[in-house]
Amino acid sequence: MSAKPNKGFILDAVSEHYWYPVIVDLIDEDGKTQKFEFDAKFKRLPASELQEIFSPGESGALSDDEVCDRVFKGWRKVFLSSGDEVPVTDDNRATLLAITPTRARVVAAWMKSVGIEGKLKN
Repeated sequence: MSAKPNKGFILDAVSEHYWYPVIVDLIDEDGKTQKFEFDAKFKRLPASELQEIFSPGESGALSDDEVCDRVFKGWRKVFLSSGDEVPVTDDNRATLLAITPTRARVVAAWMKSVGIEGKLKN
């Protein structure tokens, strides 16, 4: 079954945020790779801000931290071992992004979501 075509671009219905999947490969204590997926809530940036991010000025390219500060606004499907969903707070955001390579995977997912492949300066 094919997707139903939309009836056109509805300018005033474009949301400020959108959800996009993030896949993170983590090595467990046995040395095996475990794949985890959660949904990131990204801020939809205007073209002028995208240009600023991808056209380094005098200070150089933005770091992954700076990109996350601008666009990574929340998540869903992130849980504690108890099964409870992790609420979106500044402390939980810092904890999540501190787990390598989560920060880089969030940035890569955002770049893919806006149609730009590649890597920013870390």
